[in-house]
Amino acid sequence: MLAGNSRAVHICLRAASTRFIQVPHLYHVSKIRDEGSALPLVRRLASDPTWKSWDAYSGTQSASIVQSRLTSGPLGGSHGLPFQRVFRNTKTNEVISVVYLGAATAGWPGVVHGGALATLLDESLVRCAVLLFPARTGVTARLELQYRAPTLTSGFYVIRARPVIPEGEDLSKSDRKMWVEGTLETLHGKICVEAKALAVVPKGVKLKPLVEEF
Repeated sequence: MLAGNSRAVHICLRAASTRFIQVPHLYHVSKIRDEGSALPLVRRLASDPTWKSWDAYSGTQSASIVQSRLTSGPLGGSHGLPFQRVFRNTKTNEVISVVYLGAATAGWPGVVHGGALATLLDESLVRCAVLLFPARTGVTARLELQYRAPTLTSGFYVIRARPVIPEGEDLSKSDRKMWVEGTLETLHGKICVEAKALAVVPKGVKLKPLVEEF
């Protein structure tokens, strides 16, 4: 009887410990999201009718799909990427993402890992192209990066992505392949990373269209 009670107490303590860990985690995520929503850039873009906004992957219906994606699942907590607000200009097709890079994205202590930055820029630039592809899907064929300055952890950053469409060229000619240029900057405009990506809709491979607000 004593052993049974001891086991029950152990289970209760473990459950309580799990809840204790989760509550601060959720508090920090909520706090970071509130801070992100209050940023002057975020508020300005949110109030401008030419910019449509959403949180990355908020249009995904299935929670399991959200959790299976690197940037919204394993890196989705307060120490990863708890804030990813996406803005798209309906006239210029430019896409701006305001993100928070937590402590767990570090490679060198206090400095965001270059691979984490590459992943984030890959998603952001190809998102810009996919939103223009009639097929609403696509993959990365090439990604070029130039790291200009250290990107420090535990802060907000701005990713700007612009489709590269030669002057005078019809947008419909870029329905399967498109170059996108972009930068990752501090809130004060200092460029940390310059990027260029080639997004394509592969032939011979049928990909599901991405949901709206991905």
